[in-house]
Amino acid sequence: MDALIFIFKWILMIPVMWGLLFISIFFHEMGHLIMYLIFYRENNWRIEIGSKGKKLLEIGRFTIYPKMLTGHIYYNFKKYNKLSSIMVSAGGPLVNLVLIIFIIIYIFNFCTDKTGLLYWCLCFLFYHNLSLFLTAIIPINNKHYTSDGWRILDDLRGDYE
Repeated sequence: MDALIFIFKWILMIPVMWGLLFISIFFHEMGHLIMYLIFYRENNWRIEIGSKGKKLLEIGRFTIYPKMLTGHIYYNFKKYNKLSSIMVSAGGPLVNLVLIIFIIIYIFNFCTDKTGLLYWCLCFLFYHNLSLFLTAIIPINNKHYTSDGWRILDDLRGDYE
């Protein structure tokens, strides 16, 4: 009976984990969007969260897919200057870094129950944001994926008006 309860609890955790993945990816993409709006001052963008496939939900400029692995912001990209391009590329990883810092501060200063669901969710968010930060900031470029770190290096090497 204990094994059945254990399995049932983990089945119930699947939507919780999906929601936590969504939160991390959403904030990462919002970091890019905020920098885009600040530095480019244009309103031509849309965000997709999740891997391509069957759409789960589409609201305005936001599209959500069930496979919560990645996200992408599409915008009218122009290389005005290095700072603008670099800040848009760095916006997502910067948000992940800020979330990591806030989670660490909260866990060590305010989270007293180290066995509860809140602690588990915060640890999950910490590790997921850490992995998002590292995979985004490491320069990677292949036919399926271009990281934010690669875009930053490309912007540093690029020609601008």
